[in-house]
Amino acid sequence: MTVTLAVITVGPLLFLLVAYTVEGSGPDGLGDWLAVLVRILGSGIAIAATITAASLAISSLTDRRAFAVIGVVLLLLGSQLVTGVLVEVAEMDARIYAFNLGEMGDALKDRIFGVGQPTLGEDEWSPEQRISELSTLFVIAVNAAWVAAGASVLWWRYRRIEGGR
Repeated sequence: MTVTLAVITVGPLLFLLVAYTVEGSGPDGLGDWLAVLVRILGSGIAIAATITAASLAISSLTDRRAFAVIGVVLLLLGSQLVTGVLVEVAEMDARIYAFNLGEMGDALKDRIFGVGQPTLGEDEWSPEQRISELSTLFVIAVNAAWVAAGASVLWWRYRRIEGGR
């Protein structure tokens, strides 16, 4: 699963990097090209690791594939809905977004690429705008915590399994 997700998160960006380079619109010089390559690999692997750890943890809690799929979808969509309502409607602290698996991975990607705060109109709101106010260290720690939590659940679930000979 990790490899598949890494291919999905990294593959298209690597293709674009090569295509823009061949066309002559890519980064200037080998140093810039390598910097973009490292950013692509780092952000793609970070997003893949975070989502994979959470998905494997949920899947380890059931032996039914359908329940595992539903659990992963509920985690991804439910965490967005609940954290969005708590922060934007109930006006709670933006650090509540730490429980939003998808947005935290996206925020880490934005930090790696140096993307700034989104520009919105007066009537518009976006979770990205509030998340961009969080510190980079906080975003890194949250993503590491998601991976650690997933790994901990996996360890807890599979530590008693004995291998057969």
